[in-house]
Amino acid sequence: MAAPATIGYTDLAAVQAGGANILANLLDPNFTFGRLKEIEATYTMTGNEAANDAVYIARIPGGCLPSAVNGSIASVGGAPAATMTTQIGDTDTKGGTGSYDPARYSAAVDTHAQTTTTPVGFSGGTELVTNAPQQPVVDDWCWLIATFATLVTPSAGKKLVFRIQIKALD
Repeated sequence: MAAPATIGYTDLAAVQAGGANILANLLDPNFTFGRLKEIEATYTMTGNEAANDAVYIARIPGGCLPSAVNGSIASVGGAPAATMTTQIGDTDTKGGTGSYDPARYSAAVDTHAQTTTTPVGFSGGTELVTNAPQQPVVDDWCWLIATFATLVTPSAGKKLVFRIQIKALD
């Protein structure tokens, strides 16, 4: 897949990308407590998104394992689009030996409808399909990224909530 046309940021990624307080970024509560963590980040649709646009979800350190089976996407406040499929990957280049994989943790899953009771779970990512056991992130502080594989008629103000379990190997 080509590089994203436009990149947006979740609430968490916007703080991490700003770099206003590096020490606060390194002490992010998503990574501070315990060995098993969950990133929960929210993206608010602008209504101007298009297919192949991406959303940075959060920065993650090298050596961790984002779960390809325990992640989900939920929508809040109504349907985010008439048609929308979203895939989850990261910008890890595996130490410069490859390129980023926009579907490393989930192939494109249908996320167009409001999810009021059950979020849409990750499914069929390349990491899950090609690696057993799953391989850790190599590049330090790469981005978890959501890419809209298909998108028709996005709705401004609707929210996408990303929940991704992270296992630390440190």
